[in-house]
Amino acid sequence: MVRSMGSTSHTVCCLWMMSLATLILPSSSATDFDTSVCTPSNGRVSEPPTPLVQNWMTEIAWSDLGTRHTYFVKNYRSWEVKKETVVISLPYVTADVRLLFNDLTQDVTVEDVSFASASSGPTCRVVHSIVGYQYSYSDIFYLTSFNFLFQQMAASQDAVMVNTTTVRGIPATRWSACLYDYSINMTNRATFYFSDSSWMSPFQTPQTSVPLRVEYFARRHNGSQVTEYNIIGDLIIFQQNPTFKPETFITSKGLFCPNRTGESMRFPSFPDQFSLLMEVIDQDFLRIAYQEIWYDRSLQMVRWDSKRADGSDSDAHTYIFDFNVGVKYMIDIHLMSCEDPSPLVIGDDFVMLNQKNISMMSAATYFHSEVADIQYVGTTTVRDVECNTWIGKYFDPDAEREITVQWYFTSTAVDRGDRKCCGLRCIFQDGDLERWIPATSCI
Repeated sequence: MVRSMGSTSHTVCCLWMMSLATLILPSSSATDFDTSVCTPSNGRVSEPPTPLVQNWMTEIAWSDLGTRHTYFVKNYRSWEVKKETVVISLPYVTADVRLLFNDLTQDVTVEDVSFASASSGPTCRVVHSIVGYQYSYSDIFYLTSFNFLFQQMAASQDAVMVNTTTVRGIPATRWSACLYDYSINMTNRATFYFSDSSWMSPFQTPQTSVPLRVEYFARRHNGSQVTEYNIIGDLIIFQQNPTFKPETFITSKGLFCPNRTGESMRFPSFPDQFSLLMEVIDQDFLRIAYQEIWYDRSLQMVRWDSKRADGSDSDAHTYIFDFNVGVKYMIDIHLMSCEDPSPLVIGDDFVMLNQKNISMMSAATYFHSEVADIQYVGTTTVRDVECNTWIGKYFDPDAEREITVQWYFTSTAVDRGDRKCCGLRCIFQDGDLERWIPATSCI
């Protein structure tokens, strides 16, 4: 749309890009336009460049010649799920920043390492779109969606092919556009380079052109202060129509994000009777153990077997918890002997305090979903099993801190030979423990 601005003759064009954000571009001279950078045309001078394919990934090395910093960016875009993920590697920082753009909810989820601490790790926040504003990390205007940067140049009415040249020895066409961002009062000369369609690169569809390089020369005015930018972005890879893993477009494992938006799905309920085989990975003590559990709430009975993977507990035991009489039995598997029963106490598995009485945990309590604040994350592939993923956070009064738990359920029944499996699969994460419930047992 075009809006007239008062009695002056200039106008501002707003492009709604994939229902994500609003882009502000000039279509004629503007009062604050810095003509020492570039001068806009009074009308469209040529047809825009060929649009990008709908699904792609790219790797970009952004170099800021002023600050002498380089940022490495991986950018993934899927038209099918209407999402785009930008992974930014920062100078002096070992972990990456992730921006998750969602076209449907018109927001971006930011996983930020800048405020990370040893105890809590990266922070997560949701930034909702504002008309006339496109989110960029740390207000560095090019650390954003490459799709947005391309659309910004292509939508400018004076985007024009300047000439042919070479980039890294590749025949290329050079396009230029004069841009103005009124929200930060910045004039920007954008130059995009695209490969000649006769040039073939890995992951490229024959007879197509792909972006090779982006250059920005910009000046930002803030009162009497002027900031100048000289930016070069080399697209090392541009892959058309790649196959994405489901977790490409969701938040990182174990990251609870307040005010999370997007699709929702009801958290599954746990049954009152189940058996399972579980692999427990203790990341603190670097130990792996296997547990078998038989749980029947109607009978008020639980059987619990455990054995370490390295065989260091050669004298393995079976525990029977009888909540009808409040005692537990320990059976030596090898000697087939049973010790005298002992009272159930707080700290035993499946034991909880109900007012002043010992009682049996529900399955939801055991898997920490009963009092947790739970969010649906999306689809993840774990050990070649497609899982729906939820994440939750709850306060543990014994540990006196918040605990984050992540649950993975198979999205559909999994056929494992002679059995049809259902219910909880994949990984249940509790703090530094990973509990793997194989798809060979049903809950």
